[in-house]
Amino acid sequence: MIVLGPATAASAACLAGDLRTECIGVYKLPIDAPESDFASSPDQLKLYAPDLDWVPPVKYPTSYNEAIQSLRKNRSKLDEAKKFVSEGNLEGAGLSILEIVPHMTAAVIVIRRQYTNASNAERNKTMKIYMKGRVGMSNGMSDADSMDSNPSTNPQSTRLEMTNLKIENAFDDLVGVLGECDILLGQALRGDLGAIAPAQIAILQQLILCANDFDALIRAVPEKFSA
Repeated sequence: MIVLGPATAASAACLAGDLRTECIGVYKLPIDAPESDFASSPDQLKLYAPDLDWVPPVKYPTSYNEAIQSLRKNRSKLDEAKKFVSEGNLEGAGLSILEIVPHMTAAVIVIRRQYTNASNAERNKTMKIYMKGRVGMSNGMSDADSMDSNPSTNPQSTRLEMTNLKIENAFDDLVGVLGECDILLGQALRGDLGAIAPAQIAILQQLILCANDFDALIRAVPEKFSA
């Protein structure tokens, strides 16, 4: 049985975390966008973007471990979305994607922030040691002799930054394929893809890419944070 849901006109845009059918396949304001401050309350949104419906901001995980658990939970929701599509429930799949993206993004922001902060702390510590060692050095030393290429770098900061970069790259890949899946689902619900069977096949293929990239993201994130 194919479940398409009621035919509705697509909204021009929605806030992240808005779980209405009309938000499937349209632009969502990312939770970390600079403009998000203008949507922090109903009054703020009404002032700056009265055409948008307000929803409470997505809650961020409060710890690294909670962020890891959120990633796993949302990976399971992706399997649910695939099941929905197989059953012909494209609306259910679309609503799942609407829920997955902002919560996955919040989890990655929390995880990456911890690596960024730890890396900055390592760099600051190394720079202090470097500057302390320079106290009393000869004023006659040339700039070329007195400055390293990057005196704040150390193996620990490099390790943290490389891990952070791997997470960022995996996250960017996943956001891309989830966005394409969201668009496909919106097009299918509005009948833009024609017959439902080919649309289901295309969406299922896209969901396989989403699952692969989600698994790659989870592999890129260490189970436990180590500074």
